[in-house]
Amino acid sequence: MPSSSESWDNWASVLTAMEESIAASRFPARADAEDYGGVPIWVMPSYLGPMPPDLRSRANRIFSEQQASIDSVEERKRITGRHLAAIEAVPPVNPGGPSAYLDVTS
Repeated sequence: MPSSSESWDNWASVLTAMEESIAASRFPARADAEDYGGVPIWVMPSYLGPMPPDLRSRANRIFSEQQASIDSVEERKRITGRHLAAIEAVPPVNPGGPSAYLDVTS
């Protein structure tokens, strides 16, 4: 088990990495191209030990920001689903027939 100083440093490092990840997700256009392959699944390091009490408010703030991100993604998913349903509800203008062209140069 790490000493209390090591535990604090380890937790502070993990929380900093999480904060940086949240900040990067706010500006996806600024992320590197390889970041678009998906977010790796986070696994809590085994060396952390108990969270120091003075870092709990920081961890709670990170949790709240992550929850807000989840809520935002869920809302965008619902909106996208409604848009797709609306598009699918529109019947094709000319199903299977020859293409129709309109001369707009005249």
